[in-house]
Amino acid sequence: MQTIFPPIFTLLLFGFLNVSVFSSDQEEEHATGSIEYNYRQGIKYLEGDGVEKNGKEAARYFSKAALAGHIDAQCWLGEMYDFGNGVTQDYVQAIKWYRLAAEQGNALAQNNLGVKYVKGLGVEQDDEQAFKWLQKAAFQKQVNAQNSLGVMYHTGRWVEINELEAIKWFSLSAAQGDAKAQCNLGDMYSIGAGVEKDDAIAANWYRKSALQGHAEAQCYLGHCYYRGEGVQKDYTEAEKWFRKSARQGFAKAQYMLGSMFDHGIGVDVDDELAVSFYRKAADQNHMQAIYSLGTMYHNGEGIEQNHSTAAKWYRKAAEKNHSKAQYLLGILLQSGKGVDQNYEEAAKWYRLSAEQQYADAEFQIGYLYEIGRGVPKDISLAMAWYQKAAKQKNANAQTNLGMIYFNGSGVEHNYEQAHEYFQLAAEQGEKTAQYNLGLLYYSGDGVKQSSTEAAKWLLKAANQNDADAQFIISTMYARGIGLNKDEINAMEWLRESAKNGSTEAIKLLRLQRR
Repeated sequence: MQTIFPPIFTLLLFGFLNVSVFSSDQEEEHATGSIEYNYRQGIKYLEGDGVEKNGKEAARYFSKAALAGHIDAQCWLGEMYDFGNGVTQDYVQAIKWYRLAAEQGNALAQNNLGVKYVKGLGVEQDDEQAFKWLQKAAFQKQVNAQNSLGVMYHTGRWVEINELEAIKWFSLSAAQGDAKAQCNLGDMYSIGAGVEKDDAIAANWYRKSALQGHAEAQCYLGHCYYRGEGVQKDYTEAEKWFRKSARQGFAKAQYMLGSMFDHGIGVDVDDELAVSFYRKAADQNHMQAIYSLGTMYHNGEGIEQNHSTAAKWYRKAAEKNHSKAQYLLGILLQSGKGVDQNYEEAAKWYRLSAEQQYADAEFQIGYLYEIGRGVPKDISLAMAWYQKAAKQKNANAQTNLGMIYFNGSGVEHNYEQAHEYFQLAAEQGEKTAQYNLGLLYYSGDGVKQSSTEAAKWLLKAANQNDADAQFIISTMYARGIGLNKDEINAMEWLRESAKNGSTEAIKLLRLQRR
């Protein structure tokens, strides 16, 4: 018997059948839509687009989409793990998701994976793998990867140094507006690496980067104005850019501001501000700032004088092989100011500084060998160090060499050699050398006797308050030797000599009063 369905039942039956068939056809489309929906929800919560920013929710949605194979979601989930945004920071998980996306051609993931290999975070450090992934990303015009690839070519990481390739990749990245690449390109033009040195082009690239707020470029643009390289010298502009950079905590800019206020370059001298900027940079281990802060404590400039604290800062810089800090630490150790007196340790720091050809330290280590303090007495070694310093026009070393030859200390008397060294030092204004040079001309030892030349050099020393020179000048005025006889000048110089401690002058004045 044939069954006849009422019309309404037939419609309902086929209606339900049609609905059922329609749902089945859209299952795959609906699933795909859910993946994209989860990804877009992740972006919304990440960026706060129409909702309050919420890293945890963003990570939850990215995770759903990533697990379903959404490439961009995999990359974003990697970043969430990379930076601990909404999830516990986990470099291994970050690497996992970056790799999944990178292997499917996601340029950002390729870049991020390359960076992790550069730094060895979540994976063993591997420059080969870093280069591989950065190159893949760079070929896809990923701006950060292009810059990083330029850095690898510039520094020779995994690849041979190739400045032309470095320039190429920096230029491609800089053209896309990457501030780091623009700064790096400025560096290349500044030093002439891969291109002809051009300070104007360097300054232009620094400016592009600096205007985007890149702290390093702001500092280097400040340097351009400070030195007048590629732009007209302008200390006001230099200070402006140094300040912008310093506000972002860039140590070199903080140091430069300290130096400007310390020395009054383009600004009024302000020792307190100098100390403040030096300290900011020193706290970031900027070596020159550490040294400069030591000098401020040493001299009591902008802060209460404190030799102990000066020694602390000098030691920090000295341990970083700063030659001047090594020398000044030696000075404090030799004198016992702010530290326990220790000639042996002073000699150690002088030697380290001297080995860097710092002339004052060469003189000081030579002096310790001459007197046998902190090191065994050794005139030959003393002379060797003095000669190194003397070649660098160190007047103290030249004077002491002159004295060794003059006195025959450990060597034969040699007035000609004494004269040579005294002359060199005297012309630099060293009063002991001027005095001794005057004596040589007075006596005619090693030179042609000349009372006029003797008076000339003795007067120079006398004007620097050398008591012995003042006494002899007094005698020369009194007797008219090399100078016109002048009893008034003779008496004035005799009094000056006595005031400065000459026992001969004091005795003579007492005799004259009787």
